[in-house]
Amino acid sequence: MHKYITIAILVSYISILPAQQVFDIAVHSNLNEGPISVLELDNYYIACSEKQFGDSENSNWFSSLKKIDRQGVMITDTVVYESSDLKILLLCETSEFTFFAAISEFVDENITNLILVSFDTDFNVLDTHKTQISAGRFSSANIFVNHANEYIMSGSYDINHLNSKIPYVFVIDENLNLTRQVYITGTNRSGTLVMNTVEKSDDSGYYMALWGGFLTYSLNEFLELDTNFQVSKSIIVESAVNHSSNIVATSDSTYCISGRFFYTSTDERNMAIVKYDTAHAEIMRKEFIIEDSQDVAGAYKNFFYSLTEPETLYFTGTVNPGDVLEFYYQSTPSWLAVY
Repeated sequence: MHKYITIAILVSYISILPAQQVFDIAVHSNLNEGPISVLELDNYYIACSEKQFGDSENSNWFSSLKKIDRQGVMITDTVVYESSDLKILLLCETSEFTFFAAISEFVDENITNLILVSFDTDFNVLDTHKTQISAGRFSSANIFVNHANEYIMSGSYDINHLNSKIPYVFVIDENLNLTRQVYITGTNRSGTLVMNTVEKSDDSGYYMALWGGFLTYSLNEFLELDTNFQVSKSIIVESAVNHSSNIVATSDSTYCISGRFFYTSTDERNMAIVKYDTAHAEIMRKEFIIEDSQDVAGAYKNFFYSLTEPETLYFTGTVNPGDVLEFYYQSTPSWLAVY
């Protein structure tokens, strides 16, 4: 039986209505496969996925890299790590022709390594840096470049000795050396997923968005971090963002939170963006409502600045027709929405 993985890349049309002009690539395979990360380099898109080898009782997931041209034609699809203990967490561009992969290496219950591997667009290895970190496993990972040209990698991490999922921040310099590891503990943050982390517009610290998961309806927490990634304030949103919350610093005096908001008084669940001042008071709210549908914000980085129009923000998700949202095994068509 053939399996399919679809990589959708937005190439042109953006408006306040769901975007229609995208090209997608259906990769046919006899294997189960899940996408992880996509980059846009000089003449190619670079994508990363995990492929499942073996049967359901004795299977392994191996990391692969794909090179796709501007017309959506697959050039290369190769497994780069034939080990379930080596997992690519994310890809990050370093130039028009190079990128690096952040890879977790699970050695045993006491040893976990973070490996940073630099590649060219032919997937030749240019450099490798390995650092031992606290023993555990990654639950989520995302990355951005701060004002000091450092790569800030953050997410959620299951630390073995704590038996809990907690937020982490790793600082990586321009030479791909891991220079700092910060693990954010506290009972409020146990078991949550870090959706994204952003730097404040005035470079005075960071915001981190936490989410309890699909099956929780508790209030989401947003952390204000200082420049050393220590928690200076915890922010609780009154209307719960119970699906895929993200945060963006929009100016020195404002920030925005995006996601699928849950209103307990009316049982409504709408995609929305809320703008706050730095005292965390709500300034304005914009809801995106499509009748007779259940709409869900994208999981990671659903709210972001345009690369070509720095003053423009995009908000992404899916539109799912009907009154009931069938999580995980949706039987009706969904539509990609870009606002």
